[in-house]
Amino acid sequence: MGRRILFFLLIPFCLCSLSSFAQQYCTDAVLVSDNGGKVAKIKSSGIGDKKKTATEMAVKSAIWTYLNNGISGLNGDAPLLGRHPSEASGPYVNQLMESGRWTSFVKSYVVDNEQKTLTKDFQITVTMELYTEALYKDLLNCKVIGLDPEKTDLKTASAEISLPSIMVVPYVGNGGDFSSVIQENAYMRMAISKVNTGLIKRGVETKDIEQMIRNAETYQATHYDMSINDMILANSGADVAVYVDISGNVNTYGTAVNMIMTAIDIATGNTYASSSQNAPRKNASAEVICAALTEVMLDDFLKQVEVGFAKKISGGNAIAVSFTIDPMSCVTFDTEIGNDFTPLSDAIFQWIRRNAKDGKFHSQGRTKTTIVLDDIRIANKNDDGTDMDINDFSLSLYRFLRSNNLIVERNITGNRIDLIIK
Repeated sequence: MGRRILFFLLIPFCLCSLSSFAQQYCTDAVLVSDNGGKVAKIKSSGIGDKKKTATEMAVKSAIWTYLNNGISGLNGDAPLLGRHPSEASGPYVNQLMESGRWTSFVKSYVVDNEQKTLTKDFQITVTMELYTEALYKDLLNCKVIGLDPEKTDLKTASAEISLPSIMVVPYVGNGGDFSSVIQENAYMRMAISKVNTGLIKRGVETKDIEQMIRNAETYQATHYDMSINDMILANSGADVAVYVDISGNVNTYGTAVNMIMTAIDIATGNTYASSSQNAPRKNASAEVICAALTEVMLDDFLKQVEVGFAKKISGGNAIAVSFTIDPMSCVTFDTEIGNDFTPLSDAIFQWIRRNAKDGKFHSQGRTKTTIVLDDIRIANKNDDGTDMDINDFSLSLYRFLRSNNLIVERNITGNRIDLIIK
């Protein structure tokens, strides 16, 4: 008989979990509906010696489960505190639950069902509305979790990193140049104008491609080893190039337009976003259709760019560095330096690994006279908390090379550093 009683007593608690304050939180919460990521309707249960206590526990159990275990359909089914919670998570949850502050994240709740357990406790089921976005932002503000790129817009990211500037350019294919395509393709001029207008309307800093083309002769004089398109991109000051490809077809039945947009990191060539859209044939001008198409595409397209840039908060900014030995130099990358006779190329790789964020970088290759690192991750902040940029990294790298008695010439263009060892 004793064994049977013990078995029955365990039943009410089989879906419950103890907090550090020994409160019994049930973990049977399920999602009913999600209102655009801002408010979620959740069904949950709770147990208490009084009806009021059990009702409160049902609401708190939903919050506790969302934070610690996750609820299917919310936050990618993952716990809001993450798979590996920070040290701040425990104190935060305890303070949230015990102080009553949890009530500020509850929009409403209704009791769906009540019954008595075998131990004469109340077991209450509620349907409650939880301010999920507000809870997420509270965790951020309390520095319990880091920014989630999927939930981070450019305005939020701007507190941690410099916002990207964008230059809209035409897709040219192999052998073409920006200037010719813009001059010869009326659809392209129109598309670039509409995309620029849409970006500015959404608060994005843009660079003018036509102004950059007008400066092309200056670029050619100083960057004879680069294509005219690469020169324009490198000297634009933009972080991201948005390539636009558009085609149109007009006949007696109307106008059809197809547009493709791709966002590329100018320094590394990494793709941030890609989107394509077809506008079915309509009795409207190409300009009207292009403007409508741009409005349809831009919000989702910019969200992809936002996610890419928000990842820089945890992953660091991407820059590219090239090292070249001057033809007149007596040094090569095989030259040994320092007291330990380390080849220069290996010494450079060791320094980059120590100074890149989390040691992350990618080498495109090396020869006796050339090293190309096409993707180096650098921290967003210096040790003193000030913003770090490519100039800071470049200066540190320059000092390292000079400390090894090397004569160095350096140029910084956008997010690219070019170093020539004399």
